[in-house]
Amino acid sequence: YARATAKPAVLICTSGTAVANYLPAVVEASVDHVPVILLTADRPPELRNAGANQTIHQSFIYGNYVRYQCDLPCPTKEISPEFVLTTIDQAIFQAQRSPAGPVHINCMFREPLAPSANDSGHESDLSGLSLWLENSTPYTHYTSADKLLSEDASKSAATAINSSISGLVILGQIRNEIDRQTALAFCRELNWPVAIDVQSGVRFSELSEPFLPFFDQLLLSQKFKESFQPDTIIQLGDRIVSKRLQLFITQLELENYIVVVDHPFRRDESHKVTHRYDLPIAAFCQALAGHLIFAQPHRNMNQAHAQLQKHIAEGFVKSTALTEPCVAHTLPRIAPPESGIFTGNSMPIRDVDMFAGLTKNKLHFAANRGASGIDGNFAAAAGFAAGLQKPVTVILGDLAALHDLNSLHLVSQSEYQFIVILLNNHGGGIFHFLPVAQQNAHFETYFGTPHERNFEQAADMFSLRYANPVNSEEFVSQYQNVVESGESAVIEIFTDRNENVNFHQQLQKEIIARLDG
Repeated sequence: YARATAKPAVLICTSGTAVANYLPAVVEASVDHVPVILLTADRPPELRNAGANQTIHQSFIYGNYVRYQCDLPCPTKEISPEFVLTTIDQAIFQAQRSPAGPVHINCMFREPLAPSANDSGHESDLSGLSLWLENSTPYTHYTSADKLLSEDASKSAATAINSSISGLVILGQIRNEIDRQTALAFCRELNWPVAIDVQSGVRFSELSEPFLPFFDQLLLSQKFKESFQPDTIIQLGDRIVSKRLQLFITQLELENYIVVVDHPFRRDESHKVTHRYDLPIAAFCQALAGHLIFAQPHRNMNQAHAQLQKHIAEGFVKSTALTEPCVAHTLPRIAPPESGIFTGNSMPIRDVDMFAGLTKNKLHFAANRGASGIDGNFAAAAGFAAGLQKPVTVILGDLAALHDLNSLHLVSQSEYQFIVILLNNHGGGIFHFLPVAQQNAHFETYFGTPHERNFEQAADMFSLRYANPVNSEEFVSQYQNVVESGESAVIEIFTDRNENVNFHQQLQKEIIARLDG
């Protein structure tokens, strides 16, 4: 929900292990700067450390992963309502200010929990809140100063950029539409090649040169990497998905690596960053607007990318095989306009980043990529749909689906159409891409984690429509039928882990031959 709206999502639970169960969500929200407010019920202080039922140490249970934590004492006449309001307003402010993230309000209660007939006089406790009660504004208004690039810093950045011999722009994870549109304008003014991460929010839209959605695949070619050695990289946005691009950055001899992200934390896997700007992308781009030198087009690169894009598209059209890359390439082209796509981690998000090109229809994208966990993907996607107020399609692997199977209840209750593309290769497919797959006699048991489950009965249990296409044509037709029906559904696609690796490898060989030929 918070990913879709940029407004805090609220989690409410009882005391005990219910609080602990939120930890994966708190970690994800903290690492990926998602505003979340946790309201957790707790027992009164006299029952702490007393062996009372459903009582654990809840204060600071989330450690450094929350931006703010407080204990609200048990309600009494002596507790000022102004204290409660100012405390809550502070928590909400901390959740939304940069760096955004989760906050924890731990609320202690003493029995009896429900008001009794003898309770009286509480109306007088609110006598000083008449203005607050009459409107919907916060009791305490917080205002943050805008972050701006100074004139000297703007000139320094423009000089570094304009003096570059060869440059590359990377659009990483961008969290709001203002930053996205300003970044696109910046890229058009500069005219450097632009690698577009799937989390940028602009991948599923109609763009042309210099935007290169298949830049990751260009890096398969040693010839390309030798011919393109940028001395300056500008990364607008947070972390990227492509390991190939990350490795390419590590191997470059860079004069300037400029990273613009609106939070103070390091984003420097390669340890190459020379300039780190902690401010909104829009502020950075607007400060440099009109001061950039328009670069000559990289005609050879643009031609190579156009040929690659055509080769990939034609390859998936010619083949009827329903592979995991085929799903990643095809889905954005047939998803309803303005709908959402949510991917699981492991291979789904990597395949979408590698094989999904630009689309004519705008789509919204999200993933739990902060800590890249297996937890709660159905639940997160359901919140994404609620925030967008639009249909959402989820691409998820079987292990992630099993891990969050109970959240199919949320899917079935969603007000908006929810289509699950469930890639079932009966185990952990990503490990088959690692050297350990060939070297360990116990690989299948401990890494492959095989199972014999299918999800037809799970779909039936939660009253979800079910389909099981066996080729690419059936996938397209069955997906479109589901969209037209308006019903939520599970579309289960069976794949083979070893065949999936072989398909990726064969596709890479064809791309390398095309680029180096």
